[in-house]
Amino acid sequence: MDTTSDFAELVLAMLGVAAKLERRRIAERTARGRADAEAKGAKFGRKPKLTSHQQREARERLGGRDATQRCPQLQCQSGDDFPAHSLTMYQTPS
Repeated sequence: MDTTSDFAELVLAMLGVAAKLERRRIAERTARGRADAEAKGAKFGRKPKLTSHQQREARERLGGRDATQRCPQLQCQSGDDFPAHSLTMYQTPS
């Protein structure tokens, strides 16, 4: 297609406007669907690596330490205590 003519520029401009409107419609439908799903109780995002019990136990073992301090209490003896990297323990919600 020859894009140097005035008619070709007009066609491309119209296609650009149509694409812009379609993007808006998609965003509106997505937002509406997300709001409906949230109203029905859907949860979004990644599932937590640790259960609430494991998070509570990790917080107890940390005892107020932050990620800059090494915490041997998180080093499990059998390797089964926490199915996550030890840095994940510092990110558990309070």
